[in-house]
Amino acid sequence: MCPTNQASALPAGEWTHSHEEDQAGVLVYRRTESFPFPPTRGGRDSLRVDSSGQITALAPGPDDRPRPTGIRVLAGGTAETAAPDSSIEIIESTDNVLKIRRR
Repeated sequence: MCPTNQASALPAGEWTHSHEEDQAGVLVYRRTESFPFPPTRGGRDSLRVDSSGQITALAPGPDDRPRPTGIRVLAGGTAETAAPDSSIEIIESTDNVLKIRRR
């Protein structure tokens, strides 16, 4: 079982976008270290959840290395990105899958 932080009830660790599994308006993330992602040309964004409940969004940079973009968790399972017009809502979180909706 993976560690879960008490602040947000999100499983701590790194989650990578599995865009092949996206559903209408819902983005699906899988555990980076254990999910067999197929190759992709565009790179994959990811979310890092630390033990305090802080979520950091990572996106591929110009050299393909992940770079933080910044997201913080808000009460009620939502999170706010560094961009004021963008936030996310946690739809589902288990040990194996994290589903979010961007607003």
